[in-house]
Amino acid sequence: MNKKRLLPIAVSLVIIALTMTRIHQIDENHEKNLRVMEACMDEGGTVTVDQAHLFSLTDASCMN
Repeated sequence: MNKKRLLPIAVSLVIIALTMTRIHQIDENHEKNLRVMEACMDEGGTVTVDQAHLFSLTDASCMN
């Protein structure tokens, strides 16, 4: 394969792999937060959702 084509293909594959990993992290975090929120509301608590910065994952917590 031509070297001029190999580098863009490799870079594209790395970007795709990183994107898929991040999407998986976001999905797992969302499911975890849903479980925390449902358990909190079942106990009559107040749910708070925090996010440190734009690209961080959210964190749900319960205040009774």
